[in-house]
Amino acid sequence: MTARWDLKELQRLVRANCWDYLNEPADANHQGRAARTRGRLEWDDSDVADFICGILATDFTGMAPSCKVHEPVGLGYVDADMYQVYWDEENRKSVGKNGKSTVVLFIKLALVKDDEGHFCGLVTFHTSGM
Repeated sequence: MTARWDLKELQRLVRANCWDYLNEPADANHQGRAARTRGRLEWDDSDVADFICGILATDFTGMAPSCKVHEPVGLGYVDADMYQVYWDEENRKSVGKNGKSTVVLFIKLALVKDDEGHFCGLVTFHTSGM
């Protein structure tokens, strides 16, 4: 099984700060799943960016075609790559298996093009069971 998008390119875009959440509502009174997950992990956007840049190609689990997204307005749907990552929170890296300081994180990423060019779109981000 092969990823639709080049993970290294997505990570390059994240390092260049060309990434965004595709399903976080603009309504300040409502948090999307990614925001709730960030809160539970006590992470900020830079932690999420570090996480994305730490994903390994071997973390890829499959493609998710036609994922509904809310941002940018008018985009509608994207094809995303899914990753299941055993993240060692103590050492801040993907370790490929569950361990003492690991948390299992799931993320869907897509390459998106808008008026300003390409960016990495985060479709969903959550922990196991969240």
